[in-house]
Amino acid sequence: VAASIFIAIDGLCIVDSRIGVIDIHYVTWAVGAYILTIRLIRKSLFQNIPRLLIIGGVLGISVGAKLYIPFFSFLLVLGALAVTGWQEAARRQISRIGFLARPILVVGWTAFGVYLLTYTPHYLWGWWSSPVDWVNYIFVEVPGYQSAVAEATHPYSSKWYTWPLLLRPVWYFWKDSGPNPGEVIGIWGSGNLAIWWATVPALLLAAWRAWKDRDGALAFVVAGWVIHLAPWVGIGRTLFLYHYLPSLLFAFLALAWMLDRLWHGEGSKVEQGLAGTALVAAVLPIAASPAGAAGWAPVIAVTLLVGYFIVLYSRSESATLVRRLAVGLYAGAVLFTSWQFLPIWLGIPIPRTQWDSLMSIKDLVIFKWI
Repeated sequence: VAASIFIAIDGLCIVDSRIGVIDIHYVTWAVGAYILTIRLIRKSLFQNIPRLLIIGGVLGISVGAKLYIPFFSFLLVLGALAVTGWQEAARRQISRIGFLARPILVVGWTAFGVYLLTYTPHYLWGWWSSPVDWVNYIFVEVPGYQSAVAEATHPYSSKWYTWPLLLRPVWYFWKDSGPNPGEVIGIWGSGNLAIWWATVPALLLAAWRAWKDRDGALAFVVAGWVIHLAPWVGIGRTLFLYHYLPSLLFAFLALAWMLDRLWHGEGSKVEQGLAGTALVAAVLPIAASPAGAAGWAPVIAVTLLVGYFIVLYSRSESATLVRRLAVGLYAGAVLFTSWQFLPIWLGIPIPRTQWDSLMSIKDLVIFKWI
């Protein structure tokens, strides 16, 4: 539920959905495939042909929506089916290969077939005349395009390692003069900083617990984040923040898991302390920007952290209240941040002074928001 709320109130998801950035299409279909796959695994319906066909069809649409990256969503689903199916076959004491053949082949070939069908308009409109055209497109034209734009530049381009910290968002539209004098209007492809920053430690904690506890669900979340981000590491062409979208959804899941864990007091005191610190650190840049020269935000943050740790490590029953209060305050900060930035996510005219206040965080060296 928390992850769904993050998606609903995050700026990048709102903007990309509203203006129809192509990435939102394949990500949406991929999420549908993830949900269907998880339900199948939970019910151990690995041999259910109708369900497998639906998963393959949804994946095929996702892969057909954009080149390359949706293929890794396809691999993630097949990998999840393979790992969990292998374990299920071992539990039933039956042939692992025979048990896995049906889900892997049905999903794989269905996805491939639907993917090929997405190119039907190319033939109907006379652009292509034979399957050779598809082969030429995938193996000649697309690599040729990649080579042609390898040295291209763009003022809003960014490196893959800057995406999790939201260092370089994209202005899709900007007009210095709105409908009234002194107003500005823009559409800003950016996320909620309070959410994004907190996802980084949440992913690290999820990776650690997945390894230590051999937790398959957490492993799926971490693998989903990594497998969609890793392909961009070796790509030299111009990249943008919206390329992080498929990984972002898994980051939201990790954060939701960390908040739930903190709320229920799970994990060691060290983990709970680090989680609380991460939440404070995530909202600090936003809190510090309006405070400006007064510099009270860091002082307040340190004071809150000291008090949090004192109560957390005491044997007082107040520790539960403090943990939940930390989660509640963080949730409030997230909602407030989304409300603050909503006008420039939706393209609503605002006074120039309000825009200057929202962009004041640019004065922190690492951020390039303008």
